[in-house]
Amino acid sequence: MALKNLTNKDNITITNCDAEPIHIPGSIQPFGYLLAVHKTDNTIQYCSENCTTLFSKPLNQILGKSFSEFFNKEDADSLAAYSEKTEEAEKPFVFNLGNQSFHITAYSTKENIVMEFEPFSQEGFELPNLFFQTKRFAYSTENAENLQMLCQDVVDETRKITGYDRVMIYRFDNDYNGQVFAESRKDSIEPFLGLYYPHTDIPVQARELFLLNSIRMIANVQANNVALYAIDENANHKSIDLTQSTLRSSSPMHIQYLNNMGVGATFTIALSKKGKLWGLIACHHNAPKYIPCYVRLAAHLQGIFLTSQIDVRQMADEFEMVKETEIKLEELRKILTGSEQSLAEEQTLVQLKNLLNADAVVIAYKEVYYKNGLLPKDDKLNDLMSWLGTSHGNSIFQTSKLANSYPQAASLGSHITGVVYMPLGTQTKNGIAWIRQELEKTVSWGGDPKKSMNTNAENQSLTPRKSFALWKEAVKGQSATWQKPEINAASLICSYIQRQLHLSDLQAEEQRYLNLNERLKKSNDELANMNG
Repeated sequence: MALKNLTNKDNITITNCDAEPIHIPGSIQPFGYLLAVHKTDNTIQYCSENCTTLFSKPLNQILGKSFSEFFNKEDADSLAAYSEKTEEAEKPFVFNLGNQSFHITAYSTKENIVMEFEPFSQEGFELPNLFFQTKRFAYSTENAENLQMLCQDVVDETRKITGYDRVMIYRFDNDYNGQVFAESRKDSIEPFLGLYYPHTDIPVQARELFLLNSIRMIANVQANNVALYAIDENANHKSIDLTQSTLRSSSPMHIQYLNNMGVGATFTIALSKKGKLWGLIACHHNAPKYIPCYVRLAAHLQGIFLTSQIDVRQMADEFEMVKETEIKLEELRKILTGSEQSLAEEQTLVQLKNLLNADAVVIAYKEVYYKNGLLPKDDKLNDLMSWLGTSHGNSIFQTSKLANSYPQAASLGSHITGVVYMPLGTQTKNGIAWIRQELEKTVSWGGDPKKSMNTNAENQSLTPRKSFALWKEAVKGQSATWQKPEINAASLICSYIQRQLHLSDLQAEEQRYLNLNERLKKSNDELANMNG
């Protein structure tokens, strides 16, 4: 009987890793064993090479054989019953085989039931520990003032539970570029807090897998993978889908990346919200580290707790921004007198700029510009303001990628990539533009971005610092995203300025009429005197 090694031997590089079929690597990590049993006849269709040790038989005496040949009837029935309970897939089934205990997890593919055996460890969380863990999280939830503080509590607690050297929370933006939003680490290792990574660091197929299987462990980055085998019928046997697998081996590119970072083991928990990946809890250890199933589930509970709080905390953070913005609005109203002269005052312009946390502000009023902040030369600014007034003079316009709307955006360089434009009145070119510069100009790196952690010039793989450089390329021509409270504040202040200016114009017009009447009255009096 011919057997086929299913290991994916495709050459994966930086340029093609985004198309790598990581759900079918054809191999597993060596901390467990895998069997796939056909749903119809209970024959073993796939198994990992190390099953020869588990059953003390060669592969050709395992593959194609009935599952019941390797277990007594009671054990086989118990395993079969457990495997059918898909709602308990994350709950391990403890099982004895010979003199060793295993915990087994099972999941279903189209044709097979896949069972993964891990040696059972007594290390784990008993019920009292789980109670105190839940109590601590509830305390953190109550006392954390914002989402970032809550995330910090989660990484601190996750590190206590798992014992990893570093625990981080990555938070994704709308394009899946990531930032280290919270971090707990040993004092002796370099901080990554606040660093940015491009979306390519976690390619789309990896993000999709995290939505389907929310926890992932690499116990030993340096370990050799264990090949999966199947009977080579007609030499076209397809590899088995390991999307739900705990043991699934990793992409060679990812392993190389971890090696370059000096990471020996990882554990990752996906944070998803409304069917979309919001972020990750990422645990790193400098040496190999295996954590048993019960510890993984206890850590996973942290992710579930946090996910349940994301919307609430984001709304609370937005409310805090609203309160801060209202204070800024009130300060602005106090110094805006309604006259055109007040718009030209530096204090007004600075506070108007700060209202939207912008880098610059420009007011166009009666063909005069009042401005403050980082801006390009006048000719280029004139072209932009003319375009905004002509194209968006009757509507609100906002963008964090000006080049998508304005053909001449490239000529502005990095000074103007984000714009909020609000018209002052209708059918005029009067308006206010808030400006933000390129995002990569406004973030800082926790060290020298030119200093690579990998000193091997021949190795072109990513490192955190090289990855940050790629992130800067990814966000060129893009500013920080405008937040909803900022846009609302812009609309309110523009309405207020518009009313003030309109009132000022009416008062000026009234004064002109009064002056005219006074002059007419004086002229009439003079005529009457002459005629008298």
